[in-house]
Amino acid sequence: MDKKLQKIFDKHKEDRNTVAILQDLQSEYGYVPEKECKELSLALDISMVDMFGVATFYSQFKLEKEGKYVISLCRGTACHVNKSESIMKALETFLGVQECGTTSDGLFTLVPVNCIGACARAPAMMINGTVYGSLTDEKAIEIVKKIKEGDK
Repeated sequence: MDKKLQKIFDKHKEDRNTVAILQDLQSEYGYVPEKECKELSLALDISMVDMFGVATFYSQFKLEKEGKYVISLCRGTACHVNKSESIMKALETFLGVQECGTTSDGLFTLVPVNCIGACARAPAMMINGTVYGSLTDEKAIEIVKKIKEGDK
C-alpha cells in the first residue's frame, strides 16, 4: 500500500465511513481510482459493491480523472433557449470529445451542467471557476484556444 493509501487507511480503519473514505481518495488522487478503491475496500473489509454504490450515487465523486481545465457548459433554461446545444456541439468537434469526455492530452474535460447561475449572461460556461457569458460557438472556441495556448 502506498503512502497516500496508508494515510487514508489509518484515518478510517476504525470508523469505516464509506463517504469519508471516498472523499479522501478523491482529494488525494483527483478522482476515485478503481485500483486504489479496491485495495482500500479489501483492507477495510468493505465490499466493492458498497464502495462503488456510494461513489456512483453521489455526483461529487468522479470515477475518471478530469482534465486540468473543466469546461462546465450550462444547459439551464436560459442557456438552452440561447443555443447552448450548438456551443456544446462546436466544443465537442473542436476538442475531439463527447459530453463528459476528456481530451487525450488530459487538458480539457467537457461537462454539461444544469445551471451555473449566470442566466443574465446566457449562454454561459464556467472553466475552473471562471464564468464566460454571452457565448457564441466561435467565442467559446476562442476562449478554449487561448487557455490551451497559455498552458504551453
